[in-house]
Amino acid sequence: MAEGRVQLRGRMAAFWGFLVLLACWCLLVLLTGLSIGPEARAGEWRALEARGFITVQEPSKEARRLKVGESIPAGALLSTGADGRATLSDGRDVLNVLTNSRVRIPVSSQGVETKFFQYFGRVRYKVGERNKGSFSVDSPLLAAVVKGTVFEVEVGQGRDRVLVSEGVVAVASKIDARTALLNRGQSISVSSVEAGTPAADTKNATLKGLAASDNVVSSTSGRDSPVPPVDPSRASKVEQSLHKNVFNDSKIFAALVVGVLGFSVVVAYSISHLRGRPRTILQKEQPRWRAFSEISGDNNGRDVTVIVTDGEGAPVSGLRFVASLRQVREPAKRLNVTLTPSRPGVYVGTLGRLEAGHWQLEGHAYRGDDKLAFSRRHSLL
Repeated sequence: MAEGRVQLRGRMAAFWGFLVLLACWCLLVLLTGLSIGPEARAGEWRALEARGFITVQEPSKEARRLKVGESIPAGALLSTGADGRATLSDGRDVLNVLTNSRVRIPVSSQGVETKFFQYFGRVRYKVGERNKGSFSVDSPLLAAVVKGTVFEVEVGQGRDRVLVSEGVVAVASKIDARTALLNRGQSISVSSVEAGTPAADTKNATLKGLAASDNVVSSTSGRDSPVPPVDPSRASKVEQSLHKNVFNDSKIFAALVVGVLGFSVVVAYSISHLRGRPRTILQKEQPRWRAFSEISGDNNGRDVTVIVTDGEGAPVSGLRFVASLRQVREPAKRLNVTLTPSRPGVYVGTLGRLEAGHWQLEGHAYRGDDKLAFSRRHSLL
């Protein structure tokens, strides 16, 4: 009886251990998703990657340091320093913002139009397919409109450039309203320095103009007017104040991950250890009886022997059995087992030819109103 209780407790411990392990992994996934998840809601821009000095400045607020996984408010300015690189996504489109660049986040990417304004630097845009609406990028000298493609916009001193890696991009000059249609591998630039000269680096683009000009270019809306760069001394203070918080948050998250993983390993080892213990009996309904089974013989013929004793070790006679033997890997392979008394407490049966592998012997033994359920796995060579 004591042995049966110990084995029952072992099975319950394995079951609860599995539940704890599952809960730990769910917690790990939750923590990972909260810290570095690509997006929390559709249309919300989040930082998938942030390296070096990167600031985010919301309207009428101070600039702050960008953190990985952080949501970037609509209308905010994102600026990278000399060592800064950022990757943003809203779940459909992806932006790679390179060093010394500044871009404004759209007010809404779920409406009719997703519109970025790039003030300076280089940004690579990977635009997902869309059934309605458009994706556009404005710069001081040009505007690019796409529906699904990969392209890069570079904004420099008096010269803006578009390079297409995939798909098709329509480019319009803000100097003279002329347009060009760029395919994969083509690029075009608009300059405000050399008046009267055609745009450079067209590479066989389908042009309808794009002549450069000395005109002073204004943005398409007051909101998109160029803004002064971040004060370096002020940026340094922001970086120093936020670096400590970022570092502390990273340490806390790393400690949580290590703790969850360590606990999961301990629980997994416990489950494996419990499963590896020998199984002699599973006493489910009649703990005062014990059953032991053994399969002998070889591939030419095998026999099974079941020994049943009571709590004091005395043989139990007069039992009637309903038992079967099934292959563990292929449960459909099952055969009924007939057990007959050989001597007091010992019951034998003939199995015939059985292939090697793992087989599960299970069934019930009856005597009057008493019943014993038994089950044991055997490995046949």
